[in-house]
Amino acid sequence: MLSSTFLIALSIFGSSHYVSADIVGSIEATLTKQTGSHGPALAAQTARLLGWKGDVARHVFRGDKIRLAYTIEDVPQLLALEYDGLKIDIGAYGYKDKDGIRRYYDAQGKGIEPAIKNSPLVNYDQITEVPQRGRGKRRHSGVDFKAATGTGILMPFKGRINRVNWSTRINGLCVEVIFPSGKKARFLHLNSVNKAVKPGRTLQAGTPLGTVGSTGRSGGPHLHYEILSPGGKILNPLDIHGTKPFFISPAHKKSFQAQVKSYQRKLKI
Repeated sequence: MLSSTFLIALSIFGSSHYVSADIVGSIEATLTKQTGSHGPALAAQTARLLGWKGDVARHVFRGDKIRLAYTIEDVPQLLALEYDGLKIDIGAYGYKDKDGIRRYYDAQGKGIEPAIKNSPLVNYDQITEVPQRGRGKRRHSGVDFKAATGTGILMPFKGRINRVNWSTRINGLCVEVIFPSGKKARFLHLNSVNKAVKPGRTLQAGTPLGTVGSTGRSGGPHLHYEILSPGGKILNPLDIHGTKPFFISPAHKKSFQAQVKSYQRKLKI
């Protein structure tokens, strides 16, 4: 039987905040009760990481243990997460590698999320959403890549431009491509579209399409990338592209390991 005991501790070391709690209700309810207005943002960041290890709508239970470190930047920013649950166990530690982008790794330095092959973005912070349907889930048709405004977007495969900038109130600036297989790819919420991207033109893999933005119905800078079958069925780009693991660069391994040990020590509160 799951324990209903709720324990919480909040400590501050410098500018970092450390929280330890038993889940009561949802992750958002637990973190909001203890961190106030920081709770929803921290819960969203936590859910993204847990989603790579299980179904957050079904695999979060009362009594699961959550420990996290965060700081306040423009918004609350998760630094490290340890979750010990009935169905999900994860240790995720944020670290800025050689490109200066904070990503999350396990204690051995392997990325929590996979890297997408032939990515439309060379550099991005995190995959924040994937295609999903079902009870307790927000309907979503593509992969969202969190990235800074102005980040370059590339053709992932050879394809023909089908249309540009339609339904811009929702999509923002956007591009639709048809691959030789007949599958359609859509790139939404762009900040800019390259002048060479015109309907009817065939472009090779690696050709610049435009830049990441937050136009249309968007909550922040990101690329929404979706793929549809020739019949219009929503497909998962991670399945179409394939994925591969990524790791901390060798030059940063010692620094990363020292930071992980520091987080682990301070999270035992």
